[in-house]
Amino acid sequence: MILGGGLAFFVAVIFIELRQKYPTLDLTLFKIRQFAAGNLASFLNGLAFACGPFLRSLYLQLILGYSPLKTGYSAHTDGGGNLLLQSDKRRLADRSAAGINCSRLRL
Repeated sequence: MILGGGLAFFVAVIFIELRQKYPTLDLTLFKIRQFAAGNLASFLNGLAFACGPFLRSLYLQLILGYSPLKTGYSAHTDGGGNLLLQSDKRRLADRSAAGINCSRLRL
């Protein structure tokens, strides 16, 4: 019921925004392939990062047999590791993907 309500609200917002003279988000921007591809890639990236901790906790408990407490302790270290390695990841990405960004990908 909540998912249906959210979907109905999403469709209503789309129709309202299409009829506005000055919309909050100009939906005609999605006709531009680079803009649409960048937003799709960003959405999939966010979805993957949001699902990761949930699926990892299921894997640790159901497959490896960890207790909920041990699973929580192992998940607790993820944030600290990401925080410590953030600058290294950024430098590596800058070096390895020079000149390549999402807007240049061909779909």
